[in-house]
Formats: sequence, structure tokens, C-alpha cells
Amino acid sequence: MDLKITGNVIIKHKKVPECEWCDKAKELLDEKEIPYTLIESDKKLFGELFRVTKSGKLPQIIMDGKYIGQFNELEEYLNN
Repeated sequence: MDLKITGNVIIKHKKVPECEWCDKAKELLDEKEIPYTLIESDKKLFGELFRVTKSGKLPQIIMDGKYIGQFNELEEYLNN
């Protein structure tokens, strides 16, 4: 990913304060005691993410510096 984001990151958009899937992703990582950073992106950052990921869905999840997708992909990632 060209954005140089490292670690475990959940990215949500400021314009979507009630994001059920963002909350589920946070709960899952908390339950598994996996540290992460929550970023509330603005339009510019989300646009950059879209160019790289080709996904406009929320949340955008990065694990160990690698984009993995949204909540369902996070579950799959953690189960492997």
C-alpha cells in the first residue's frame, strides 16, 4: 500500500459517525486483545484510500501494515 500506514488500523470516515461495521471491527480486535489505532478519515485521506484499495466501503482495515478489507475480511484474517 502506498499510503505508508503501518500496524493495525481501522479507518472510518468522519461523515459516518454511526458505523456498525466499524464498531464490530473494534469489538472483535478488543475481544482478541489485538492493539489497533482508529483513524477518522477526512475526504482527502478516504480518497487516497479509495485509489489504492478500490473500495468505498467502511471500515477500511489494515493489519500489520497490509490492507485486508472490511469486517468480513478481518474475521477471515483472524481465523487463519
